Amino acid sequence: MVFVLALLANIHERHSSYTTKCLESIYAVDATLEFRLRSVTGDQVENCSIAIPIPIRTRIQRGIDYYADLVGTLVGMVILILVLVVWIAIGPALSFNANWWLLIGTYAGLVGLNDEFVLRNICNVLGGYEDAEFAQVTYDDMDLLE
Repeated sequence: MVFVLALLANIHERHSSYTTKCLESIYAVDATLEFRLRSVTGDQVENCSIAIPIPIRTRIQRGIDYYADLVGTLVGMVILILVLVVWIAIGPALSFNANWWLLIGTYAGLVGLNDEFVLRNICNVLGGYEDAEFAQVTYDDMDLLE
Protein backbone atom coordinates (compact mmCIF):
# COMPACT_ATOMS: atom_id res chain seq x y z
CA MET A 1 0.00 0.00 0.00
CA VAL A 2 2.80 2.38 0.84
CA PHE A 3 4.43 1.80 -2.54
CA VAL A 4 1.12 2.38 -4.32
CA LEU A 5 0.51 5.58 -2.35
CA ALA A 6 4.02 6.79 -3.15
CA LEU A 7 3.36 6.02 -6.83
CA LEU A 8 0.08 7.94 -6.70
CA ALA A 9 1.79 10.88 -4.98
CA ASN A 10 4.41 10.86 -7.75
CA ILE A 11 1.72 10.83 -10.44
CA HIS A 12 -0.05 13.68 -8.66
CA GLU A 13 3.19 15.69 -8.56
CA ARG A 14 3.77 15.15 -12.29
CA HIS A 15 0.16 16.06 -13.06
CA SER A 16 0.46 19.23 -10.98
CA SER A 17 3.67 20.15 -12.78
CA TYR A 18 2.03 19.59 -16.17
CA THR A 19 -1.03 21.63 -15.13
CA THR A 20 1.22 24.46 -13.96
CA LYS A 21 3.04 24.51 -17.30
CA CYS A 22 -0.29 24.58 -19.17
CA LEU A 23 -1.58 27.44 -17.03
CA GLU A 24 1.64 29.41 -17.53
CA SER A 25 1.21 29.00 -21.29
CA ILE A 26 -2.40 30.18 -21.07
CA TYR A 27 -1.33 33.19 -18.98
CA ALA A 28 1.35 34.10 -21.54
CA VAL A 29 -1.15 33.95 -24.41
CA ASP A 30 -3.69 35.91 -22.37
CA ALA A 31 -1.15 38.63 -21.52
CA THR A 32 -0.11 38.94 -25.17
CA LEU A 33 -3.74 39.13 -26.33
CA GLU A 34 -4.60 41.70 -23.67
CA PHE A 35 -1.59 43.84 -24.62
CA ARG A 36 -2.57 43.79 -28.30
CA LEU A 37 -6.22 44.58 -27.56
CA ARG A 38 -5.21 47.44 -25.26
CA SER A 39 -2.92 48.80 -27.97
CA VAL A 40 -5.74 48.72 -30.53
CA THR A 41 -8.43 50.20 -28.27
CA GLY A 42 -6.22 52.60 -26.30
CA ASP A 43 -7.48 51.15 -23.00
CA GLN A 44 -5.27 52.25 -20.08
CA VAL A 45 -7.49 51.16 -17.15
CA GLU A 46 -5.65 48.86 -14.78
CA ASN A 47 -7.09 45.43 -14.06
CA CYS A 48 -8.23 44.97 -10.49
CA SER A 49 -6.24 42.58 -8.32
CA ILE A 50 -7.83 39.33 -7.29
CA ALA A 51 -6.73 37.56 -4.14
CA ILE A 52 -7.86 34.05 -3.30
CA PRO A 53 -8.06 33.69 0.47
CA ILE A 54 -6.04 30.99 2.19
CA PRO A 55 -8.32 28.25 3.54
CA ILE A 56 -8.68 28.19 7.30
CA ARG A 57 -7.07 25.05 8.72
CA THR A 58 -7.13 23.82 12.32
CA ARG A 59 -4.05 22.52 14.11
CA ILE A 60 -5.14 18.95 13.51
CA GLN A 61 -5.61 19.61 9.80
CA ARG A 62 -2.18 21.27 9.59
CA GLY A 63 -0.69 18.25 11.40
CA ILE A 64 -2.30 15.96 8.83
CA ASP A 65 -0.87 18.18 6.08
CA TYR A 66 2.66 17.92 7.51
CA TYR A 67 2.36 14.16 7.90
CA ALA A 68 1.11 13.86 4.31
CA ASP A 69 4.12 15.88 3.14
CA LEU A 70 6.38 13.49 5.03
CA VAL A 71 4.72 10.33 3.69
CA GLY A 72 4.22 11.52 0.13
CA THR A 73 7.83 12.51 -0.50
CA LEU A 74 11.21 10.83 -0.67
CA VAL A 75 11.47 10.98 3.13
CA GLY A 76 8.54 8.55 3.37
CA MET A 77 10.27 6.17 0.98
CA VAL A 78 13.50 6.36 3.02
CA ILE A 79 11.57 5.54 6.22
CA LEU A 80 9.95 2.59 4.44
CA ILE A 81 13.32 1.27 3.26
CA LEU A 82 14.78 1.63 6.76
CA VAL A 83 11.87 -0.34 8.25
CA LEU A 84 12.35 -3.08 5.65
CA VAL A 85 16.09 -3.27 6.38
CA VAL A 86 15.42 -3.56 10.13
CA TRP A 87 12.75 -6.19 9.46
CA ILE A 88 15.16 -8.27 7.37
CA ALA A 89 17.93 -7.76 9.95
CA ILE A 90 15.81 -9.19 12.81
CA GLY A 91 14.72 -12.14 10.66
CA PRO A 92 17.52 -14.49 11.82
CA ALA A 93 16.82 -13.62 15.49
CA LEU A 94 13.19 -14.68 15.01
CA SER A 95 14.18 -17.62 12.78
CA PHE A 96 12.01 -16.12 10.05
CA ASN A 97 8.97 -17.57 11.84
CA ALA A 98 5.35 -16.43 11.89
CA ASN A 99 6.12 -13.61 14.36
CA TRP A 100 8.58 -12.16 11.87
CA TRP A 101 5.89 -12.08 9.19
CA LEU A 102 3.38 -10.74 11.68
CA LEU A 103 5.61 -7.74 12.43
CA ILE A 104 5.83 -6.56 8.84
CA GLY A 105 2.19 -7.36 8.13
CA THR A 106 1.03 -5.35 11.11
CA TYR A 107 3.32 -2.45 10.20
CA ALA A 108 2.23 -2.44 6.56
CA GLY A 109 -1.44 -2.67 7.46
CA LEU A 110 -1.43 0.08 10.07
CA VAL A 111 0.82 2.48 8.23
CA GLY A 112 -0.87 1.84 4.89
CA LEU A 113 -4.32 2.45 6.33
CA ASN A 114 -3.17 5.60 8.10
CA ASP A 115 -1.35 6.92 5.03
CA GLU A 116 -4.34 6.25 2.80
CA PHE A 117 -6.61 8.17 5.16
CA VAL A 118 -4.23 11.12 5.38
CA LEU A 119 -3.52 11.39 1.67
CA ARG A 120 -7.19 10.95 0.74
CA ASN A 121 -8.10 13.64 3.28
CA ILE A 122 -5.59 16.07 1.77
CA CYS A 123 -6.83 15.32 -1.75
CA ASN A 124 -10.49 15.84 -0.79
CA VAL A 125 -9.87 19.03 1.19
CA LEU A 126 -7.72 20.68 -1.45
CA GLY A 127 -9.90 19.41 -4.30
CA GLY A 128 -13.01 20.87 -2.68
CA TYR A 129 -11.26 24.18 -2.09
CA GLU A 130 -10.03 24.34 -5.69
CA ASP A 131 -13.47 23.45 -7.06
CA ALA A 132 -15.10 26.23 -5.04
CA GLU A 133 -12.54 28.80 -6.19
CA PHE A 134 -12.80 27.75 -9.85
CA ALA A 135 -16.59 28.00 -9.62
CA GLN A 136 -16.24 31.53 -8.23
CA VAL A 137 -13.90 32.48 -11.07
CA THR A 138 -16.42 31.07 -13.56
CA TYR A 139 -19.22 33.18 -12.06
CA ASP A 140 -16.97 36.26 -12.14
CA ASP A 141 -16.18 35.59 -15.80
CA MET A 142 -19.89 35.24 -16.61
CA ASP A 143 -20.58 38.58 -14.89
CA LEU A 144 -17.76 40.20 -16.85
CA LEU A 145 -19.06 38.87 -20.17
CA GLU A 146 -22.56 40.21 -19.44
